[in-house]
Amino acid sequence: MGTGMDSIVAHGPERLINARLAADPAWKKTVAVLDATRLIELGVRTGLVCQLTKLDRKTANRLYRQIYDRPSPPGQFPFTDSWFPKSERRMLHAAIVWRIHKHLRETSDRPARILIDLYAIYRQLIQEDLLEICHVAFVPAGRAAGTAGAGHRIGHRRHR
Repeated sequence: MGTGMDSIVAHGPERLINARLAADPAWKKTVAVLDATRLIELGVRTGLVCQLTKLDRKTANRLYRQIYDRPSPPGQFPFTDSWFPKSERRMLHAAIVWRIHKHLRETSDRPARILIDLYAIYRQLIQEDLLEICHVAFVPAGRAAGTAGAGHRIGHRRHR
């Protein structure tokens, strides 16, 4: 097995990052701060940032203030799924997000990284802002919980 660039090509950078994270707590904190910064730039509120990165609220709030020069707006992760069944297009987009998520969760064990990559791929494929990042974050959680709105399951249409 090679080292350096050979190892990156053979195993991918995520595998090297995960190995380094397991070996060095300072590295783990640095990666969490970088992930949190990117999530905040994408529009994620500090409550969800804390949940995904395992950073404490004080650190996430400080990052938010440094980026936007104001405190994070009040509100939480959108536990309600009322947005989901409002249109067929949203249901289609949620199904696409779910399919992408299924593949991405095999590439990383960091929920923050998965969401960052998931949202980037979704935006590149769809090229419209139908689902915000908080909605995209809800899709896998809603699917895992078996909910996706008023009798709907993500990726399945309810027949009447």
